[in-house]
Amino acid sequence: MKHFVLPLLLSVATPLAAQKTSSTDVKMDFLHLPTLPMTGVDQVGIEVYTGDLPFNRDTLRHYLGNMDVLKSGGERLSKIKFEALTETDIVGGTGDITIRMALGKPFEGNKELLDAACMIAKDGCKQYYYKVDYRLPAVVQAVKGGEVLDTWELDPAMQLQFGNEQVETQSRTAEGSTTTIRVVSFNSQEALDKAYGLQGGYWLARKAALVQLGRMIESVYPRLFFLKDELKFDLTYGKGDAADYSETEQASVQAANALMTGDYKALAGPIATWEKWLERTDASDKKAAVNANVAEGLHENMAIACAFAGDYAKAHSNLDQSLKFAQQGMVNVNKVDRLKAFHGFIDDLEKGRASNGSANTASLVEAPDIKKLLGRRKFNEDIDFLIAQDKYAEFSGSMTSTSEQNAGEATLESALGAMLAGGGGSYESRVNNGMLVLNAFFDKDLNGQPLPESICGMSGLTTLNARNMGLTGVPACIGQLTGLDKLYLDGNAITELPESLGQLTDLTLLDISDNQLTSLPEGIYQLKNLKKLTVSGNQLGPEVMSKLAERLPDCKIK
Repeated sequence: MKHFVLPLLLSVATPLAAQKTSSTDVKMDFLHLPTLPMTGVDQVGIEVYTGDLPFNRDTLRHYLGNMDVLKSGGERLSKIKFEALTETDIVGGTGDITIRMALGKPFEGNKELLDAACMIAKDGCKQYYYKVDYRLPAVVQAVKGGEVLDTWELDPAMQLQFGNEQVETQSRTAEGSTTTIRVVSFNSQEALDKAYGLQGGYWLARKAALVQLGRMIESVYPRLFFLKDELKFDLTYGKGDAADYSETEQASVQAANALMTGDYKALAGPIATWEKWLERTDASDKKAAVNANVAEGLHENMAIACAFAGDYAKAHSNLDQSLKFAQQGMVNVNKVDRLKAFHGFIDDLEKGRASNGSANTASLVEAPDIKKLLGRRKFNEDIDFLIAQDKYAEFSGSMTSTSEQNAGEATLESALGAMLAGGGGSYESRVNNGMLVLNAFFDKDLNGQPLPESICGMSGLTTLNARNMGLTGVPACIGQLTGLDKLYLDGNAITELPESLGQLTDLTLLDISDNQLTSLPEGIYQLKNLKKLTVSGNQLGPEVMSKLAERLPDCKIK
């Protein structure tokens, strides 16, 4: 679990005498509550649906010293820091809460040929191996009493090695079991390629399944168990000659005391003070009493205080405002990333209080080491959790009802799978059920370029996903895609959008977050069928946000 350390860097005085900020330090003991209801849970069941992957119990027991894949060296040396309400058993199959993971179809991407000196040193001796960009989609569900409590996806991307590695196998004997370790190495590229052609697909799929098993386990801990932590915050107050900032300093001290003592009701006073001061914001004037620098810090104060006070919507709103200011001018990328991560903290805080706010946490016990239980090297007879069935489509389909993902989101991975299976090819040939997914593995040439105009001729397109591609612009011909229902352009470097977006009258979802936009074209305000618009992470002023809310009253805007 990460500490949410959100320091506000002191601004440097400029020739224009811009107002500065200072801060009050907060260090508080905090108990992270699990986001799923854990009262009465003594057994956690595990089910992993492997589909057609060559992965079974024997694979887990014998293949590649699985603990090395599931756990890092640091994890092996440290104790589990999470805690549980009661002693919790891990079982295969159904438990009081059951964690079910379904693995999808694997995709091999680019592979890089590398070499290293032989393990047994000889002059000129080299061993050759591949580093492979690999994707294995996985969806996880938490189920209690037949009800799906939560569904989430794991990161499908990973980089795997084939060759130049140790393989550990075990065999059963009359006296117990024996362990054998051998080195898999190749002294030429020809030998490597031959082995890769024969066994590479199996080896990588097995290793990828182990990686996702480890990721699944990591993802369930904050959902199932408690974590004692120390949180650190810096609460901002103004400093300079433009105003008497003593009231803001006093508010930060009061809020710090409320947080450190757990008296969250006492945050109401500081919140009221900061709201009053934020009414004086003048982001265009560096010498204003509440300039952009001061406003950024006060909005962050509000996000922290409102989160602990239980006003989660206001916490998110103020965090977005702080992010807006943080992404202007000289951007501190690490700070922006920490602020973005705080959205997740707010969500988990809300879910944890709703699920376990009344739980008796006076006598917590150590949570089970699930990685050790599922991945131990000796034969594992008592936890039978691997099931050779394909449940990926079923679990993915439930994403729409159990999370905030939109209806088309769950099928993006399948569209990407069709593209990868086809080895790239033309954009037209990669359309799957009206969906085109651009991908950094196969479309590297688009980085630093605008969206290709050739896509505009694909009249049957209903979903276009161009996330995190490094795109710098969108062509005016985008308006030709009049059947487009969902458009994902987030995570790029787009500075301007064309007016022709207003021609996409069927559009219900538009994600343009995390770009470099300072304004929006008038056409966007004409999209009356739009149901969800995500614009956070740009440099749009409050007047743009107000106009969006006024002109698109039926659209959820974030």
